[in-house]
Amino acid sequence: MDIIQHRINLPDREIVLLACEHVRPESVEFLRAFLAQEQPDAVCVELDAQRLTWLENRAEWEKINLVEVMRRKQMSLLSSHLALRIFQKRLARFTGLEPGDEMWAAVQTAREQGAQVVLADREMLITGVRAWRNTSSWSRPKIALALTFGTLQKTRKDKQGNPRNENITERVVNRLNRQLPTVKKILVDERDFFMAHTIRNLDASRIVMVVGPAHVEGLLHELQSSISEEEAAQHIQKICYVPIKSPLARAMPWLVSVLIVVLFVAGFMFGDTQKILDAAMFWMVSHVVLASIATILAFGHFWTVLSVALVAPFVSLNPFLAAGLVGAAVQLFVVPPSIREIERVGDDITHWSGWWKNRLARTVLILVFANIGNSIATFISVWMLAR
Repeated sequence: MDIIQHRINLPDREIVLLACEHVRPESVEFLRAFLAQEQPDAVCVELDAQRLTWLENRAEWEKINLVEVMRRKQMSLLSSHLALRIFQKRLARFTGLEPGDEMWAAVQTAREQGAQVVLADREMLITGVRAWRNTSSWSRPKIALALTFGTLQKTRKDKQGNPRNENITERVVNRLNRQLPTVKKILVDERDFFMAHTIRNLDASRIVMVVGPAHVEGLLHELQSSISEEEAAQHIQKICYVPIKSPLARAMPWLVSVLIVVLFVAGFMFGDTQKILDAAMFWMVSHVVLASIATILAFGHFWTVLSVALVAPFVSLNPFLAAGLVGAAVQLFVVPPSIREIERVGDDITHWSGWWKNRLARTVLILVFANIGNSIATFISVWMLAR
């Protein structure tokens, strides 16, 4: 077992940086023994308040479904936690250890010993939104593909059936840095600075920081850097800022809708009225048929298919709605996935059949398929209007 330990001695405190593989069963046992021996004043963990709430109420969360989460107005908690858990769950496929167990063990042990528990990480929701909005439009599909098809890579095992002793995290981080350097900066580097800033401002002389291996190098650098309090505060404010959408991104859906309406009006004013009426009828029929067929291919529920058929011709002109979004919403309420299915989606989509069997994955298919069908109908109809 590879346990990374570093001791940093500063004039007023001693910091032990403890990095354990997120998915190794031995990490939990080592953590308990190590903290019992060290007796630190404060234990810092790579968690924020929302993820700790999830760990504390894991059994309760697994029993409810997505509709209940929406009714409780807890979607932000689920959204910020889901991507991280799917990735870690995939790594833990052959270990039997639930992701987050080592952090939960550190929190429990610290509480038993009367040590201060410090949630050192930045809110995952802020991290996710910053990563998405700071990434260029042509690079965003890479993120979606990495989150989806990246889970297809199984953990390799040795002859005894155990996971190979490979630094999976290091390989993932290096690949991320090559392909999406901006995302790596936000997911790793910014969080390194945030956690180091949290530690520097603690009123404790003996501190143990529990993180994953991806943050070791960055934390060592940040904890030993000579940055002023004013500079640190300014940088914290900068990396906690969530950028808004650009004016062009906000205006583009409206521009497309206005273009379609203008084509219809111009056709009635300067073209053949009967042909425009035929084009309008074709608009209605093509959107209903193509969007419905696409939803059926995704195994949508009867009410889902019907709702998509009813709204498809009209939502194409509404920037705030989409046929797939309406269909996905109806599907979620008619056939809501459980939290257990949400957590298993990373494993289920490793097989093509899993996309249709897992109710969350099927909802995603409905969202994508219905929008594709509706977009094809819109493209053909606009082409006819232009003629």
